[in-house]
Amino acid sequence: MFINEDVELDESSLPKMMQEDIKILRDYYAKGEWLLFDNYFEAAEACAKQFWNDGRISWATLEAYRNKYGIC
Repeated sequence: MFINEDVELDESSLPKMMQEDIKILRDYYAKGEWLLFDNYFEAAEACAKQFWNDGRISWATLEAYRNKYGIC
């Protein structure tokens, strides 16, 4: 699991659901809960892809999200 703080992402401009997902991912990361982070990230990434598909976020935003939060 990783959070790359070098990747710029304006989280305040994201849909509310993505903002809530980020809070949860950060909490799991801070606690070292790798399994919970991994499982939650899979669902959060699917939601982010759907937001892109619906035109609610750009491809660049989706890529930044995937580069900032993820699993190795």
